[in-house]
Amino acid sequence: FKIRQDWLGGSWGVCEIHGQRWIFLDVAQSATERLSLVLDTIRDEPGLHRMTLAPDLARLLDMRLTA
Repeated sequence: FKIRQDWLGGSWGVCEIHGQRWIFLDVAQSATERLSLVLDTIRDEPGLHRMTLAPDLARLLDMRLTA
């Protein structure tokens, strides 16, 4: 994923542009809200369980999955 942060009027989204997945985040949201949206998006990614994740990311996803 590539991530873009901009003023989006309270919205956010995920899309694919030229084969690249993008997450658009609203800078008006708190860092915690933006992180939650990114983690939710990654968690929904097909085949996530087969991917090698950075330890910190794996820990964050585990915390979110069990919370």
